[in-house]
Amino acid sequence: MKEITLIKDLHLSIKKLEEKTYKVEDEIFYPVEIDVLVCIKNNPEIGVVEISNKLAVTKSAVSQKIKILCQKGCLEFERKVGKHKIYTLTVKGFKVCDIHDDLAYKTFKGIQQALDKYSDEERESFINISEDLTAFLLQLDYEKEMKEM
Repeated sequence: MKEITLIKDLHLSIKKLEEKTYKVEDEIFYPVEIDVLVCIKNNPEIGVVEISNKLAVTKSAVSQKIKILCQKGCLEFERKVGKHKIYTLTVKGFKVCDIHDDLAYKTFKGIQQALDKYSDEERESFINISEDLTAFLLQLDYEKEMKEM
């Protein structure tokens, strides 16, 4: 079926985006590191628990990424609020976020241009199909299925 091939291709292209690394000032950044920086930029009072919830990764993973980002000169410890450590972006951290924002804008602009080729009715159908597929995929529980096998 052509649809299955298209879905596989879309999945592969998204997966490649998720695995893509970015080089800023001769430093390699992974998507999750950039995601942590963006979370902190968008919510300066955010703590590790909230970041882990937003990114759907473990608190330990977030703590490791924060440590790496501090070593790379993108974050600095600001203060402690109760049990939570608050970090701020450095000039380099803001630069990485700005590059990310620029790439995201170009990506979404390209997607919008691709969608502009279609009528409102066709785009509405695409949205409905996408919502149905997303709902289906989000309800899958592969871990549970594997345990039952």
